[in-house]
Amino acid sequence: ADGFGKLAILRFATFNCEMLIPEPQNPKEVDEDFEKMMSILKEDHIKRKIMIQTLEYVSNWYTGLLNTKSAKIYIKKNWLFNEKIAKELKSI
Repeated sequence: ADGFGKLAILRFATFNCEMLIPEPQNPKEVDEDFEKMMSILKEDHIKRKIMIQTLEYVSNWYTGLLNTKSAKIYIKKNWLFNEKIAKELKSI
């Protein structure tokens, strides 16, 4: 479940894309940092490519590794969010 959702994508940006994003302290900061991250990804082709690759890799966890119906139900909303962001980044 840690691989899906806004906070997970911010962590991917920090560790996989080597973006300097501080750990958000509250939901408002998560939203603000996420918007900043998206702005950077829209301008930086290399970081955007890395993020897309990361999101595609993590997407396979949902379809390939989760073997319980309850786990898939629990994280579906955040998995769909990741899919939406990957699609958005691919369309740039």
